[in-house]
Amino acid sequence: MIFILKKATPLFLLTASILFLNVQNSKAQMIAPPNNINPNHCRIIGKVVEIVPVKTTKNATQPCEKYACQAKIQVLKVLGTGVGFHTPLSIDKTILVKFAFTLLPTQKLFPKLNQALPGLSTGDKFQADVQGLPGMGEQALNFTIFTYKKQ
Repeated sequence: MIFILKKATPLFLLTASILFLNVQNSKAQMIAPPNNINPNHCRIIGKVVEIVPVKTTKNATQPCEKYACQAKIQVLKVLGTGVGFHTPLSIDKTILVKFAFTLLPTQKLFPKLNQALPGLSTGDKFQADVQGLPGMGEQALNFTIFTYKKQ
């Protein structure tokens, strides 16, 4: 069944233009290149402001119990966010981050790691994908970096 409209009403024109714009936006989103940032991650360029000293114990068995894994970093630039990263990081914001494979060079500590990391010191700049997940019973996000590229 085909309907032929003899006179276009303003409501019809408005509805048709909204539908047309939605279809155009959908096509643009489908054509756009995929976002290659993992869910719950934010890609940044950062700077190590302070390395948090590790509190070692006699029975330390895990790398982060022996070596520094946490640092305060300053966000210098936000390059993009993945799906689910709802807390935007702002430029010049300082956040506490856990480095999953310590802040030391990883070649000896983690010889089976696909890509050896060079280690970071205070003042070093780097690019990384920061994972932001809420901790158990917490509102704030816990930030973790698994890999990075020293700048």
